[in-house]
Amino acid sequence: MNTNFNDRVRKLEEQRRRRDVMVSRLCANIKRPVSWIATALALVSGWLACTYVRIPFPGVGNLTGLVMIWDYAIMLLILLLSMLAALAILTMPPLHAKNIESGLQHIALIDRYGFSPALVSNQGLKHSNIRELRFYSRGIAKEIWTKRQAAIEDVLNIHWIEEPQYGGRKRNNRNYIVLIVAPGAESKREEPLYDDEL
Repeated sequence: MNTNFNDRVRKLEEQRRRRDVMVSRLCANIKRPVSWIATALALVSGWLACTYVRIPFPGVGNLTGLVMIWDYAIMLLILLLSMLAALAILTMPPLHAKNIESGLQHIALIDRYGFSPALVSNQGLKHSNIRELRFYSRGIAKEIWTKRQAAIEDVLNIHWIEEPQYGGRKRNNRNYIVLIVAPGAESKREEPLYDDEL
């Protein structure tokens, strides 16, 4: 009975996690112009398909009422498919999400149910190679991220520019962790720190 209860709790947590990640990705993608352009193209394509695509009614075509219902049903189906495509575009995971999440899973940065943090957004900062990675990290404390810094940097081939921060508008939402990172290992100074002329 205890096993059934644990399985049920895990499934509920998985559903909550999936919903929260999808809503977070939707909010992140809405802020990106590229997502709006792709969404608009999907909706316009659906509208144009409704206007110009005609699939003939199978069978005898002299049943005008049935043919009209068929045409409206096809138009409705096309509109529904274009809206689903638009929603899929707006909830798409960010670039390299699968690789980043599997890397964190590989080093066992997981919560008590075995879920690794989910990448919600991966944004580059203007005119630099610095990126802001925002993770849904419910159940994984910020202190754990800090303790596992070396392993995270190694598995993702990045280095931290700043310490991890909480997410949210006021940076106080503990369910989200924000990392400011740059690619590769941190370059060390090779020139001497003293002045020969002194």
